[in-house]
Amino acid sequence: MSTATPENLQVSPAPQSPSGARSRSPLYLLGQAAERGGLVLLLLAAIVVFSIAAPDTFPTTANLQSILQSNSVLGVIAVAAVIPFVAGQFDLSIAANAGFGSLVAGALMSLHGWALLPAIGVAILLTSTVGLINGIVVARLGVNSIITTLGTASILAGLILWISKGNTLATGISPKLLEFGSGKSIGIPHVFFVLLAIAILAGYLLRQTPFGRSLYAIGDNERAATLVGLPVGRYTITAFVIGGALAGCGGVLQLAAAGSADTQFGPNLLLPALSAVFLGATAIRPGDYNVTGTLIAVAFNAVSISGLLLAGVANWVQPVYIGVTLVVAVAVSTVLRKRRTGQ
Repeated sequence: MSTATPENLQVSPAPQSPSGARSRSPLYLLGQAAERGGLVLLLLAAIVVFSIAAPDTFPTTANLQSILQSNSVLGVIAVAAVIPFVAGQFDLSIAANAGFGSLVAGALMSLHGWALLPAIGVAILLTSTVGLINGIVVARLGVNSIITTLGTASILAGLILWISKGNTLATGISPKLLEFGSGKSIGIPHVFFVLLAIAILAGYLLRQTPFGRSLYAIGDNERAATLVGLPVGRYTITAFVIGGALAGCGGVLQLAAAGSADTQFGPNLLLPALSAVFLGATAIRPGDYNVTGTLIAVAFNAVSISGLLLAGVANWVQPVYIGVTLVVAVAVSTVLRKRRTGQ
């Protein structure tokens, strides 16, 4: 019987796994890049197509300014929705909460003569409180987030009608707010700069802080996050509060951009915001809800809708397009998420 010694032992290299070889193949890397950047390519393709289809109206500075002005509020609401989604929760009251914030700020100035900053502060405080209530009901009482936030959206719709008595509030709004909402710097609407600031802060929070990384861990596997000691309930509640605060910012931004508080503002943006969130989860970080992908999705939808309208399609195409985009985005993001988490 021979005895192996350190001198005569030979260690064979570990066999290369098929997945490891595949992950380094040029074809696989190209596929990964296409998956991450596919939505960007679709956005660029849409710009080219509509520039050719409507050369006199689409590729103009005026149209670009219009797209940025009219979709910045939607972008803020979509970013607000991303935060609870990352934690694995739905907030279907996010658009109604934005409408509530817009109406509260408008009513305080229009009906009660409040100054600008206190009115904005109270509006955002109240929308944050709505998020807090949602979070407590979901995290502490264990009620499904879809049911909870749908109920909240209905309550907010009633409160909006009660406060406004069904009327649009268009007088008494602070002139400074209106000037900011309609103004531009270097040709870019002010409201777009607010969207960029909120997106940068939200993106940093989710990707560069322990809190944000913990939210992703909770959303991926809540049970595992609990076992490793993460305060799942507290973090979930915080996610709803942050989403509510950002929704309030979106509502105030809408008040500035529109110059009035419209009772129909919030509900009209729920599906476009959800479409952007789900579509955004197919890009940049496929399978993950992320701020950058969401903004690209907002831009893609905005460019597509603007291009379709300028190309002369019928008005009914817009809601059909949003619905189709939402269904496709949910399906694709669900498949990517399952593939990433193995669930």
